[in-house]
Amino acid sequence: MQQTNGDAGETYQYTRTQFELLSQEERSAIDRVAEYLTGEKLDDASNDEVLSSTFNILRPYGVCVPEDEVGDDLLLSVRRKFACIYYSAEQLAEDVLKRKGFHDLHDFAFCHLIDSSYEDATHVAVIDYREDERPFCYFHVYYKAWHFCFETLKEIAEEVLKVRDEIVSTFLRVSAKKPKKGGTE
Repeated sequence: MQQTNGDAGETYQYTRTQFELLSQEERSAIDRVAEYLTGEKLDDASNDEVLSSTFNILRPYGVCVPEDEVGDDLLLSVRRKFACIYYSAEQLAEDVLKRKGFHDLHDFAFCHLIDSSYEDATHVAVIDYREDERPFCYFHVYYKAWHFCFETLKEIAEEVLKVRDEIVSTFLRVSAKKPKKGGTE
């Protein structure tokens, strides 16, 4: 759903109206993605132009990465497109687990791996950095970069939150099955 700015005749993929319709949890997810892409969270004055510019790499375009988002290395641009969603989800999953009393590095050490491709599927996995202690894959997905796009801010937020929940759920399921050190089952 694109909105046209009546004064300049410009069309924006992502709008302030879309942002205002998001729940607080969805806004938090959008902020994480924005922070990954720009180094800053959105401010209260973000307008259609700022939102569309910030999330430009995720808009439907018909190629693996919008032309104006391609840097010196196309594979790095594809990686950035996927990482902004999945790294943000990973960070939100860590926040949830910390609130549940788990400790970063001691109980989990998430690491995302992205096998970028502009011709074939790009694979994303969230594993534990300490694979010798916790050899688990908490999340895995693959998409062709050409098809990895979002019409609205709500779709972006829903993907981030869905992945966050899957990482947390898998972690809790795996950690419940893990035998306690020094104890007997």
